Amino acid sequence: MNYIRQLFYDMRHQKMMTWVSIGGTAVSIFLVLVFFMYNSLPTVEVAPETHRQRIYGAMKLYVELTGEGKEGWNASGGLSYDAAQKLYGDLDGVEAISYVSSGSGSINVIVDGKPPVSSIAIGVDGNFWKIYNFNFITGRPFTEEECLNTTRPPIVLSEKMARHLFGIIDVVDREVNIGGRPYVVVGVVEDVNPILRNTWADVYMPLGEEWRKGWDNQPAYVFLGSLKVLLLYAEGTDPENIKAQVRSRYATLNSELEKLGGKTQYDNSPYDAETMGKNSWSKSPTVTNIAAKRWLVYALLLLLPAINLSSMMRGRLQHRISEIGVRRAYGARRRDIVGQLLGENFVVTIVGGCIGLILSYVFMLFFSSAFFSMVDRWSSLAAKMATPTFSMLFSWQAFAIALGACFVLNVLTASVPAWRASSLQPALAISKNKS
Repeated sequence: MNYIRQLFYDMRHQKMMTWVSIGGTAVSIFLVLVFFMYNSLPTVEVAPETHRQRIYGAMKLYVELTGEGKEGWNASGGLSYDAAQKLYGDLDGVEAISYVSSGSGSINVIVDGKPPVSSIAIGVDGNFWKIYNFNFITGRPFTEEECLNTTRPPIVLSEKMARHLFGIIDVVDREVNIGGRPYVVVGVVEDVNPILRNTWADVYMPLGEEWRKGWDNQPAYVFLGSLKVLLLYAEGTDPENIKAQVRSRYATLNSELEKLGGKTQYDNSPYDAETMGKNSWSKSPTVTNIAAKRWLVYALLLLLPAINLSSMMRGRLQHRISEIGVRRAYGARRRDIVGQLLGENFVVTIVGGCIGLILSYVFMLFFSSAFFSMVDRWSSLAAKMATPTFSMLFSWQAFAIALGACFVLNVLTASVPAWRASSLQPALAISKNKS
């Protein structure tokens, strides 16, 4: 209670120094939590991506031509269905595997001769619905067998798209036309936040034969296609064991490519959810560098304000030298004085931390689109403009770590000045303040 009374006293008599100390802590917490929230979005487990810690993926294949006159020719792209099966099918330790389109695309959906509606679509197979937990408002997912139906293939719509096309959501067995082909609606799912790249779409199309073909402009490119692979690992599966299996399969695939005048290189796949979010088509992601850069940013965001807080702490104590001298003259022990000063610093940390927590959530809920546009140039426009839900952002663990780190740094920066102040002789301390 003495700590709180002293803090209020300082706030009345040393307003600038007290509020700068609180503000510095708040800024540290704010910056750390904002970057933590941004970096955790690829891994946070929210519906329908509730198993993200166990979902791994492979997005591309790199092929270099080796035939005569083809030196230096290379290409990277998605996988063909044949290549995806050869490299990732029937792996030990995998609970489910899904082959989906490597990216989303814009299509026109027509209903009853009305003007076409531009929509974002992805192609998925029957196992896609086993890996992700979609909430079906009405209807059901389509099966793997139904994906190969060429007469009236099934389709799943988002709630928003169903309302846009039909004005209602109970549209099971209704028909839409895409690219001159009729599709029958078998289900409507709850809208997915565009930030969830692997599951967000307006239209979920069945992975038909046209999606599964490989390139044919060069014989060695036959294994390149338009698919990516999603793997749901069984509980307790060692990711390195899966990679060892895939590495050996790359060697087998290379033997086939050599006969076609090409070669490939193992790219450390499958990737976890965080690494997939940092992936690009030009090269393999550097897994170790992702974490190292992130922790370096966190350290800088905490250390820089801590340096300023150390100066402010010395300034606050300089104004309290006389008070400390009087207390020492009346018999106060050094450890009691140091304990009270550190206790006051703890209160400052808590107050600043709570302010920083509130600011970080307000910022992410209302200004996240501008932030995403600035730091993530690979995201779709819809993802950049989307607002993350509170469940995507909230983490007591992140707040506790950031607050704890700030408190430790504040204690370290306050301990030396507090100990020195308590070491002054009472008479000298009083005379210093008067001089």
